[in-house]
Amino acid sequence: MQTIDLFEKFAKEREKVFSEKQAKYGNSLRYMRNISIASIIKTKAFRCQTIQLNGTKNVNESVAETFEDVFNYAIIGLCRCKSFEVKTLDFESEIDKLKALLVQKNNDYGDFWRELAVEYFTDVILTKSDRICGILRAQSFNENDLIQEFQDIANYAFFAVQIELETF
Repeated sequence: MQTIDLFEKFAKEREKVFSEKQAKYGNSLRYMRNISIASIIKTKAFRCQTIQLNGTKNVNESVAETFEDVFNYAIIGLCRCKSFEVKTLDFESEIDKLKALLVQKNNDYGDFWRELAVEYFTDVILTKSDRICGILRAQSFNENDLIQEFQDIANYAFFAVQIELETF
């Protein structure tokens, strides 16, 4: 299956989960600042790394499910980059932007992601989430830097899920 087709299917599933959680919890996630979102992503990626290193898990959640959460939190981070005053989180708009970016990058990189180990994506997500925390702590950052980091995290989480589930 083509990368874009996989992404569309995956994004539709993630958007459904996001909508269900939003219906259950309301717009409460809008109060989270990006440093908190990046910290959640970092924690989840660290969990994946620990499982990959130890070979065991004690929480009833697969590594793929954890990466799915990382994807959704990265989208929430992208929504928060617009403004902390945003009243609703426009998940669909951010998905559309991610898809356009994926198409653009896929022209340069092709499907090379299929050759990479899921551990690579884990480590890069950890690195990028740590970078976001550093950027935000410095309090002198360019919003585009945050957007690029969250977009990369979302795309890497998507790739990690595909590799973990071997859906391609």
